[in-house]
Amino acid sequence: MSNIQELAQRRDRRQVSGWAGIGAVTLGIFCVLTAELLPVGLLTPVGAALVAAAGLSLAAVPAAVRTGRKHHS
Repeated sequence: MSNIQELAQRRDRRQVSGWAGIGAVTLGIFCVLTAELLPVGLLTPVGAALVAAAGLSLAAVPAAVRTGRKHHS
């Protein structure tokens, strides 16, 4: 009887560790995608703060951030 219980406990531990791995991968993917896409979503508000046109903000905002200068119309 103890052999069966021991095997059942091992199986349960493997299932828990498997789900922990899936959770870790999911969290990692979420962090990478958020870090990749968040700056793109912020280009329009940052461009508006720098008084740049919406079409110009895609090119002007990264340049303004690198140089530290504001775009004046």
